[in-house]
Amino acid sequence: MRWLLLTLVLLASSAGLLGWVYLRDRDTHWQPTEPQLAYAAAEGTLGELGGAGCSVGCSAEALTRLAPYSWLARITVRGRTRCVQIDLQTFNLHGPHAPVGVEPHRCPHVA
Repeated sequence: MRWLLLTLVLLASSAGLLGWVYLRDRDTHWQPTEPQLAYAAAEGTLGELGGAGCSVGCSAEALTRLAPYSWLARITVRGRTRCVQIDLQTFNLHGPHAPVGVEPHRCPHVA
């Protein structure tokens, strides 16, 4: 009877500890930040513009925030660099005229 009681106490303690760790460590408000969304949109635009064969000489970076939910991104496809303005509120890669929410923009002068 002692071993059964000890086993039940250990099981209850373990379950309580696991529950406490879960409640302590869970992130209830996780959402990607605007810079993370801008980078993901730039990467998606690179994939759309570069096609499947763009593995060398291709890159994408979110440069700066132009306005709320509007970002300037630099896309390099096979050594050719261009900048685009990405509107995160209307951005869509899967529309009939993809990508939506991406407009050409003048690249800033780099000193």
